[in-house]
Amino acid sequence: MVKTKLKKGVLLILVCILCLTFYLFLLKIEDRKNGYINLSLNEEIYIYNTLKNEPIYIKYPQLFYDENTNLDKINLSLKNAMIEWVNDSCEWASELNIENFTINKNLLSVLYHAKLKSLNNEFEINNFYVAIIIDLKTGERILLNDIVDCEVLTKKYLKGEIENVDSTMINSDDLYNCIKYASMSELEYLNYAENKIDIYAKKFPSSYLMRKPIVYLEDDKIVITRGNYLQNDIRISFNDFYNKNY
Repeated sequence: MVKTKLKKGVLLILVCILCLTFYLFLLKIEDRKNGYINLSLNEEIYIYNTLKNEPIYIKYPQLFYDENTNLDKINLSLKNAMIEWVNDSCEWASELNIENFTINKNLLSVLYHAKLKSLNNEFEINNFYVAIIIDLKTGERILLNDIVDCEVLTKKYLKGEIENVDSTMINSDDLYNCIKYASMSELEYLNYAENKIDIYAKKFPSSYLMRKPIVYLEDDKIVITRGNYLQNDIRISFNDFYNKNY
């Protein structure tokens, strides 16, 4: 009698395990079907040693778990995006923290933000942003001009043809520069500024990075910011403007 009950108990446990395994398998298939990937985001610390031996501790995101995703390349792209532009004058980079983390289609978006008091005015706040979008299929970092047809965006925006655009209209010159600079990485932007605007831009990058427009994903929106004060940020529908090649 006892043996029979034990056998029934063991069989019940085995059935439950098989059902749970099958359920998880279905969940995984459903996740794949919807374009989501089972990933977890952690942070690691990069130590930049200044000439004064005053280290700058920079947090950078790293992904874990998914057998079909090239995590090494993704994680290298994530790390490089956070550290390749850092120099001795970037002590504020230690204050960067994750503010937004989104996966949409096969794109990973991570937004870092640091809010610091101005050295010249204690009541003024300076905002620093670093936004990273990674193509999870290739592991490459991509920018605004990779995921959006910028010519179409410009024409529709200036003609007022974008429905539910979440921003106050800006003029054509501002829009052109916003799109242009949001299509550059931080390092590309500093190289551009050094060659075209200020030969000391890379040596003292803070004021330039504070003003740099960026792009990131937020729920079902593509967000293009205009820098420090977040004035007239452009939020457009992801599904309406997403470049299907990605």
